[in-house]
Amino acid sequence: MGLSITATILYLPGDLFHLMSSFDANPYTTPAFTSPPPIIPGTIFREGKFLIVRNGTVLPDFCPVNAEPVAPAPNGYRKPRPIAWAPPWVFLGLLMGLLPLIIFMLVAQKRGQVTYALGPVAKKRMRNRRLTGTVLLLLAIGLIFGVIQLASRYPDSSATGVIGLLIPVLFITSMVFFIISQPITVAGYQKEGWFKLKGCGPEFLNRFQEVNFKSLS
Repeated sequence: MGLSITATILYLPGDLFHLMSSFDANPYTTPAFTSPPPIIPGTIFREGKFLIVRNGTVLPDFCPVNAEPVAPAPNGYRKPRPIAWAPPWVFLGLLMGLLPLIIFMLVAQKRGQVTYALGPVAKKRMRNRRLTGTVLLLLAIGLIFGVIQLASRYPDSSATGVIGLLIPVLFITSMVFFIISQPITVAGYQKEGWFKLKGCGPEFLNRFQEVNFKSLS
């Protein structure tokens, strides 16, 4: 039986949250994963079903969706992801048109970044939803050209109007699939770069200290 030594090092946010490395006498054995290391108080919190992190936080090598271990990069899926939040009042700009909405969004939006790993199950779900959104979007674009050709050849055809109504439905549905493909989304923001994230599973959240999100500002 080979001797196995596993070393775990913990860092503060801004650096790697932790570095897990395994040294095994048998190079052909599958790397073993240990349970998550204890979290340093004050780095990451939770509030109910939400994860509370600061801009630039790097989460540990465990999938936040279901807490399954993920191999460190480059073998596992681990990427820095941009996050953004805008206060609900910005959508009032939509009453004045698309341009005011964009302006309000750019002015009021708070941006950040969080790095996290995804397990095979969560990664597959994200990939499938993005693929579905892409297919629907391409179908909507194809129908646009189809309607143009149909209208030029058969101006009085009722099929043109029916297909024309289908195009925005496909486009909106594709956007919905792109939005829900994100496993982690932003639910709130506080001063000094604190973000409230949703989408994390209870097994992952229960490792962190419970706080009042508003008390962090």
